[in-house]
Amino acid sequence: MNRRMLLEQICALGAVFGAEVLLPTPAHAQLAPGQSMRLEITRLWLLIQIDLVMKNYAAARQHALQLAPLSQLDPQWYTYADSFNIARTLFKLTPLAERDAYIFAARGVLESFAGMSDGDTVDNFRTVASAAFGLIEADAIRPTGLPRDQLATAAALLLVMCGAAPGTERPVWAKSARRNMLRYGGSALADWSSDGITPRFAAAGIAMSGDWKAAAAEYERFLAQSIGNMNGLLKPRSSKVGGLAALIAGANAMHYEAATAIAMAGRADRAIELLEQARQSTLTARRGVAANGRVKITSSRDLEAQLVTGSTVIVQPTASILGAFALVSVRRGKIVQRFQAFNSEHGGVELFGRLLNSGALHFTKDGLLPAYIRVSKDRGKDRHAKLLGYCARAAGDAEELIGATIRSALRQAKVGPTADVLIILPAGLAILPIAMAAARDSKPLGREFQIRFADSLASAANAAAQVKMAASLPSTVDVMSVDDERSGLPYIGFERDCVVASFGAEKAISSVSTAKGSAISWPQRGGYWHVASHASWDFSKPARSGLILGKKQVATVDDILKLAPLHPPRLVFLSACETALINIKQDLDEFVGLATAFLAAGAGGVIASQWPVSDAASALLAARFYQEHIGKKQPPAAALATAQRWLAGATASELAIFVTDKVMAGSATREDAAPIATFLGGISPAERPFENPYFWGGFQLYGA
Repeated sequence: MNRRMLLEQICALGAVFGAEVLLPTPAHAQLAPGQSMRLEITRLWLLIQIDLVMKNYAAARQHALQLAPLSQLDPQWYTYADSFNIARTLFKLTPLAERDAYIFAARGVLESFAGMSDGDTVDNFRTVASAAFGLIEADAIRPTGLPRDQLATAAALLLVMCGAAPGTERPVWAKSARRNMLRYGGSALADWSSDGITPRFAAAGIAMSGDWKAAAAEYERFLAQSIGNMNGLLKPRSSKVGGLAALIAGANAMHYEAATAIAMAGRADRAIELLEQARQSTLTARRGVAANGRVKITSSRDLEAQLVTGSTVIVQPTASILGAFALVSVRRGKIVQRFQAFNSEHGGVELFGRLLNSGALHFTKDGLLPAYIRVSKDRGKDRHAKLLGYCARAAGDAEELIGATIRSALRQAKVGPTADVLIILPAGLAILPIAMAAARDSKPLGREFQIRFADSLASAANAAAQVKMAASLPSTVDVMSVDDERSGLPYIGFERDCVVASFGAEKAISSVSTAKGSAISWPQRGGYWHVASHASWDFSKPARSGLILGKKQVATVDDILKLAPLHPPRLVFLSACETALINIKQDLDEFVGLATAFLAAGAGGVIASQWPVSDAASALLAARFYQEHIGKKQPPAAALATAQRWLAGATASELAIFVTDKVMAGSATREDAAPIATFLGGISPAERPFENPYFWGGFQLYGA
């Protein structure tokens, strides 16, 4: 007996004995004449599933065409547990040429929408939108005979779906929805508006139609409602739109959407105000600016004007259900000019699925965050290869979800490669290596521009003020590291030597933290803090995350926030793994991590890493960074970009010469340089061992 015959027999038995499990009879229905019909519906549905498993699409279509008219005989079929799956499959298998069957299938999708499972949300939302679009467009070609109220409902549902369903079809769908809502009339959308969520998706649908002024007005109206109502959106709801919205219905996400629509409607001042309001919940805005008080909080427009200088360009990107948006501010003489770019292709629920893949979102592969967590915990022999694969994927996601839009806005503004590009980064995008985002015809953003990051305009102004204050103090450095002989980090000695030598012995303190359980002794002078150690980030229990400065010594985010140094550092270089990660698994709005904690504690800038980094690459990168920044007086962003370009392009022979030169110049001892020299000596001289962006692209500058 072949596999298909066996499956058919199993399904036949299931139809006889288990039909009520798959398609339970509604409590009010009578079992008698409809029982055999439901059994036949079940049998055909199981055969369709077998056909699809066997990839016998012709047979699946034939069974679907048999199922369609049979289902019409049972007016309650779409209330059964598996009806949406049946309707969705039927719709996908039925060609438009089979007009009657196609219309029935599309109608079935809409009627059974309330029973949609959360198992495949992206595909389900696309199916619902496509079915609604197909139904009303078919009626426009030749009347379907369906009641006008059903067609009006289909048009209204299509508009709502345009705010959630992903794909390039959304603008076409949205225009059709608005046109046919006028054609059919009806009050479906008004009837649904009481749930507090549908209007938001409808506003997104209006935006997708290209009517930005109308969309902006809808968002302003929605924002005018009480914040209590906004927070109420986070509560679980029975509506499938509401269940999905639980992930993205926070007030901050609404602000990002509204800012996008309002900016596209030509009101950039109001958009910047909304963006900054959304970012005020972040850790540095709450704790840093308020606690340290170096910058008087003024209007968003004043902060923008303060930060945008002749060389500094501000980029304010957002990614929401509308899509990717970037607003660029540049100074032309005494005037700040703004340029913007928008791309709806990766909006809808796809954005959040690509990043998080949590709760109501299900994809064929992990979202980026679950993929990272899995790879970072892997201790197998192929971990390095998996990390390289993750970084390649993350760079691709960064380009598609926001990088291409940032690049487009920068090009419109005619920003050159020497500009200081300050990206005000929403927390929800912080896992993306934006500096590594690259199109096929261009360099990565971090190689094309000098990039640094901040989590709000206020935080960036705060950092700039600290840098200005630190300029009057001596350029000193405190090095905090673990004992390289016991840490498993054999290249720390070379790194520590090079960092100290960059400042001169009289301006440096090299401290080693290894005492068991003793309190962490933080530097109390300004200048530079260089931390060369282990670190880790635990997304499930962030309180356990931190810098490992010795046995049983972990400097957590809370420990760093308690810092009150007499002279906060000009720059903190965290030469360790995962120091730039934040807690987006638990909160998409909170920019809470080690790097932002140092900024909140008063640091002018922080260099931190987005993933488990290479020890050898980190040591070389740090050595070259200080050579460029302290030795050649390059600003930190430019010095980091220079060091990254150098590390990516250097051969093993050139790197070995760099190490030898450091020893000959007295910047490193032969003993401390020996491990990294031995490592480089084992590589082919012409090979570029750190060419892959994994080795250098994870380090980013936050602040100034």
